[in-house]
Amino acid sequence: MAHKIPLNGQPIPPSPLSLLEIDTSSFHALVIKIDDRRSNAANEAEESLTQAETEVARAAVAGLGNREIAKLRGSAVRTVAVQLRSIYRKIGISSRTELAAMIGGRLRE
Repeated sequence: MAHKIPLNGQPIPPSPLSLLEIDTSSFHALVIKIDDRRSNAANEAEESLTQAETEVARAAVAGLGNREIAKLRGSAVRTVAVQLRSIYRKIGISSRTELAAMIGGRLRE
């Protein structure tokens, strides 16, 4: 790869990204492998949730807030917050957005 010469005469080193040559079929295989791992992680996480956590997760994915979830379940808002933290920890995420992205479709069923 040839270095470009700017006006000041000093060569510009190649971009680190330009040094990476990724075969597209290898890249797609890697993406598929990552997606499979995410699916497996989501399945394992779902299996580790208690019934109460599954219900709270469904409500959260549906867009309900902690107060609304607590009212529907007849529990304290603090209990819902603790259950959500437990869900996030088990699944390895940190937000409702990630919850919806990772297992939202499966929990709605």
